[in-house]
Order: sequence, then structure tokens, then C-alpha cells
Amino acid sequence: MGLRVSWLRFVAGIWLAGVCTAFAGAVDLRILLPLYSYPAWYNEQAYLWDDVAAAGARVPIVAIINPNNGPDGGPPNEDYEHGLADLRAGGVGLLGYVFTDYGKRSADAVKADVKLYDDYFGVDGIFFDEADNTTNHLAYYEDLFAYVRTNTQLGTVILNPGIGTVEEYFSRPACDAAVIFEVNAGWSIYTPAAYVSNYPASRFAVMPYAVPDEAGMRQAVDLAVFRNVGYVYVTDDGGDNPWDSLPTYWTQLVDYVAAWRELGCDMVVTNGVELNLRALPGHSYRVRHKPDLVASGDWMDLAGGTATNARVIVPDPDAPDFGSRYYKVEILP
Repeated sequence: MGLRVSWLRFVAGIWLAGVCTAFAGAVDLRILLPLYSYPAWYNEQAYLWDDVAAAGARVPIVAIINPNNGPDGGPPNEDYEHGLADLRAGGVGLLGYVFTDYGKRSADAVKADVKLYDDYFGVDGIFFDEADNTTNHLAYYEDLFAYVRTNTQLGTVILNPGIGTVEEYFSRPACDAAVIFEVNAGWSIYTPAAYVSNYPASRFAVMPYAVPDEAGMRQAVDLAVFRNVGYVYVTDDGGDNPWDSLPTYWTQLVDYVAAWRELGCDMVVTNGVELNLRALPGHSYRVRHKPDLVASGDWMDLAGGTATNARVIVPDPDAPDFGSRYYKVEILP
């Protein structure tokens, strides 16, 4: 048997009071990317799809393609064929964009778009945009969900109301996941519905945009993890179409999501000045810390020894002095 390693992040700016519990297992964080740019593969500077494909080797990415407010009435042209091939080669998941006009668009027209994606685009699922977030059109979205499941070869169905939605969309269900935040401000003070914590993080997505810098991006990703959200995308783009470019911090976003995915947290609780570990008596433990997860530099030792009780208290009075604090806990069997 080998070493058990767990990690915990304490963010002083977020957890000012109260007890913070660690996550069990690795964080299965993924990027849900609205790739609403043309696949101009012949123009190296304008072509974004190869950058997305390259990042797909590092983190799971699901890209939403949108030829013309939907599949544009027919099969993809040669440029889209080229772009789609690049994304598939990079292991990027693909969703086809279909708008629903908040439940008012004809279900037959929506299904016709779905069928085009299924027949010609080689996508993995559907992204239903302009989705209603009330029970008024719940039956409409249940019908679309059932259609995708029973009449196509497609898998994932994601709804985008852009704001919080009623629980019935998840419990009935009417989707595999939904975007519960797609706004250019307010993510830091957003409060998810209470039911969100009762479902897997993979059921929820957020897309904060007009986030100006890398520090804001990191905070947005942190909050997604802490709020039980499994799909995330953050960009500094804004305006009428914040999805027509990659953020200037695209590489840093990919790095940060990769770093979160590499974390594994269990058996650790912190209140900001001490850690409470669980270890069987007689087992050795070591706690190390690091102020920045993705920056270079070694983990620094904080404490270590042999557990004499099931609970091990490790004081860390310096923690409040750091903007963020990552802990790595190693327990020998």
C-alpha cells in the first residue's frame, strides 16, 4: 500500500469565518466553451479552434459550436468540417447550439435543428440556448430531452437559462446540466439555490464574462468549485458577443482548471487557523503548504508526526496573513 495524499485550499478572502470542509476526491472540473467563432483554419492568427484542440490534451473541454444561430439549415461547410476534425483530434467534446426562445419556438423546428446536428456534424450532444427557467415550459423541455435521448445518437443535453432555474429541470429530468449563471457581473455575490448542493457538480455550469484579469478569473473558478459547479468558463470578452474570442488569459485558465483537477481533498477541515485531520492512530502524517497552486516552487513543510488519536490538530496561525493557502496532507497507511 502506498501514500495517501489529500489537498485542501483555504482562501482567506472567501472563507472569513466558519468551518471549511474539504472536497472528497479530485475535483472533476471541466471547461464548457461557447466557441462562437468561425473556423478560419486558413488564417493562423484568426483561427481559435486549434488553440482549443491543443488545450483539450490538458483538461476536458466541451465546445459549443454555432454555425449560424443553429446548424444553418444543412450540413457543415468545408471550413467547419476542418475545424470539427481539429477539435475531435484534440479530444474536445462537441455540442450543437440550438435556440429555443424561452420555450416559445416550435418544438418541431428545434427538433429539425437537432436532427441536422445528429446526421451531419458528429457532435456529442445539444446545447439548448434561451431556455426558460420556470415550470411554465417544463413539459416543452422534457419533450426535447426525451427526443434527443430516444431519436438520436446524441448524449449530453445542456440547457442555458443563463440564471438559476427551478429544481424540476434536474429532478424530472429535463436536462443533463444547466447554465445557472451567464452574466457579466455579480458572480462573487451570487447565491445558488439550496438544491444545488444535493446534485453532482456535473449538473451545473457557469459562464461569467467581462472578467477583466487573471486574478478575477481564478476567483471565479474557485467560486465555481466551492458552489458545486462542474462546468466553468471565464472570459474577459464582453459586448454583444462575449463568445467570439478566447480570453487573453486562456492559457492561464486552462492551467488553473488543470491544477484544480489534480487536487484531491478528503479528511481535512480548516477554520483558517488550524487543520483538523482524520488519521488512524499509529499512522504517520505530513502537512505542507503553498500560497499559489500553479506557481513554481516547492511545497513547504508545516507539520508532521505520528497520529496518537483519530483526530490530529495542526495549528497554522499564519494562514490569515495569506491571500490564499493550499495544504497538502500525506498519510501513510
